Amino acid sequence: MKKLIKYQFVAYVALSLVFLVSCGQVSENQNNTSDENVSQTENTSSLKSDSPSEYIIKMAGEEKGKIVLNGSNIKFFVNGTEYQAKLKGEKRKYAVSSGDIVAEVKFKEDAFKVRTPNGDLLWKIKLYDDKVKISDNEENQNPYEIKSGDAEKAKVKKDDNEIGKIKLKLEDKLIEITSDSKSYTVDGKKISLAYGVLLIDEIPDNLKYIIMSELLAKGK
Repeated sequence: MKKLIKYQFVAYVALSLVFLVSCGQVSENQNNTSDENVSQTENTSSLKSDSPSEYIIKMAGEEKGKIVLNGSNIKFFVNGTEYQAKLKGEKRKYAVSSGDIVAEVKFKEDAFKVRTPNGDLLWKIKLYDDKVKISDNEENQNPYEIKSGDAEKAKVKKDDNEIGKIKLKLEDKLIEITSDSKSYTVDGKKISLAYGVLLIDEIPDNLKYIIMSELLAKGK
């Protein structure tokens, strides 16, 4: 009788150990699955954050230029030429595919300057909450002004005279940039003050796209 009780006890202990080990393996598998899911989620999130943003500028339905932002990397295409930018400290240098630098951008807290490769000022862009001012001098005198009216429109002015406007057509997911002589469109659901630069004839096209790229990168 005592031997029978002893055997029953040993069997009970063995079964208990098997049950505990089995539970531990299930828990570990669940944790591993959870870790894999987290890892997959993080990888997916990383891929999304690294996806470049493209802004295609059209005139009469035909592509005239494109800006591509990918983190701190910027490139754009205009008039059949590709330009790329590299950030070096407080400056970003823009070059054509041959490597020749065409301009550099110097940053400040509330402004940035577009300069020649030698450091001479071309354009100064002053940043405000609801507007930007663009001038060809350090004192920011006689600037062009691009100012938002609300979430769906903005105006481009010089000396208080309206040059053109930016308007969101939300139902068409389209932004219209127009003046008396020009009309551009960009696909999207949110206006940017950057698009107003297209209407400033005084600025050469490649410098327009440099200024627009920097304003888009700053969320303006």
